[in-house]
Amino acid sequence: MAVRLATQLFNTRRPYSYLVFVIILLAFAQLWHITASDKRAQVLPAPSAEAPPLFDDEFTTPRCREALKLLNELKQKIEPKIKDQVVYNDHSVRAEDGKWYWDNRYPTPGCWEYEERYGPYRTLSPEILAAIDDVNKCNVDAAAAKKGTGRTRNAIVLRTAEREEFKEDLQLHTKALMVELATIGWEVYNVIHLEKKDAEQKEWIKEHVPVWMQSFTIPIRFAQAAALWPKKIQSFYFDNQASIAWFHKVHGPFDRVYVLEGDIRYIGRWDTFILSVDFDYQYYQHHHPNNRNLPAYPDFTTFELVAQAKPDWWGSATIEPNYPYSKGRHSLGVIWGYSGKLLDTIDQALKERGSAYFEAFVPTVANVYNLTTFQVAHTLYGPKRDFAIPSKKYIEVGDWDVSMYPEKGPQAFGGTYKYVGPESEDWYRNWLEKKVQCRPAGLLHPVKLKPKAVKKST
Repeated sequence: MAVRLATQLFNTRRPYSYLVFVIILLAFAQLWHITASDKRAQVLPAPSAEAPPLFDDEFTTPRCREALKLLNELKQKIEPKIKDQVVYNDHSVRAEDGKWYWDNRYPTPGCWEYEERYGPYRTLSPEILAAIDDVNKCNVDAAAAKKGTGRTRNAIVLRTAEREEFKEDLQLHTKALMVELATIGWEVYNVIHLEKKDAEQKEWIKEHVPVWMQSFTIPIRFAQAAALWPKKIQSFYFDNQASIAWFHKVHGPFDRVYVLEGDIRYIGRWDTFILSVDFDYQYYQHHHPNNRNLPAYPDFTTFELVAQAKPDWWGSATIEPNYPYSKGRHSLGVIWGYSGKLLDTIDQALKERGSAYFEAFVPTVANVYNLTTFQVAHTLYGPKRDFAIPSKKYIEVGDWDVSMYPEKGPQAFGGTYKYVGPESEDWYRNWLEKKVQCRPAGLLHPVKLKPKAVKKST
């Protein structure tokens, strides 16, 4: 087609024909460059970054409504000054610490400075801190009052342990979780693993947990969970799902629970993030072959691909506790969403079958019991082009899987969201230390912020 067009232009012998021809050539060259530089031709659009609605109609008491008003006023201050897109067609994100690249999903517009993200949370008045506590309790009451009306009871669980140091960045992260999610109807809890007697737990929390966090901190001992599933679980490291199932049975029941480990961070607002996941699910729910059978929200939500090497590996009546992790259905479990139905099913599976390592156990339970699994695409960042690894072994299995990925497009992992690695640490630390002006929104793991080792001089 291009050759035919060029021939026609030259045959006209008009002065402007050559200029038009050059412009057309440049356009074709640019199109080829964009297509060739993007090995994943199907890139999903960025999730919606619009501010969510206010949920003040949930509360009826003046105390609850006033507390919610204070938190909403605070939340509206959490906005980036740069609202335009800061990425380029070659997938690069230019910053003061060199050229980074994005992959997997088109980034959300905007670029956050650290102080824009967390500055308003740095020094909160006693009224705001009291409002955080009030709104959390008001959400509990609102869910109970509207039970049976379609209003779900939702919880965000921050999983911590005795070794946790509640340094400033973790406190700012937790305040953001509290304010941004409590104002859209979610209860927020810090569930901490403390192998101490009740009185000792209370004393430890009083001494080590910031005062404003103590009212929503729930301690747990392994023996408390083991009593529910005698001889079925071996430790919270191995059976992390047992602590969440215990939380659901003892402090619930809940319709939905998101669980975050302490080294998860999100650059961007948490309410926008959670609501964008709901929006994505609703969108793909209508485009899935089994959409008539899918529930209103997924049973198992994961932000990393679900792998399955052998679909029938869990077919026996019991599970070998040390079953090879690589042979089972598994996913990175640093942030997951559970439905109440999945948590009840985990309780049933633990009693009937036994356990396995949690990152294999939970995805497998969802699959074997025909529950809905939702794999959410999100933006990855890395220090070099093509850092993300397109994986062919990570596959969708079963009629109940709903994936954010194009059906025929490769799926990626790596960069700033994986098991271990320096990318997320460098990406976040340079932002925290203001070595870069701003970062686009992104879900990051791991962010541990341990002191860097100092090289000894020789």
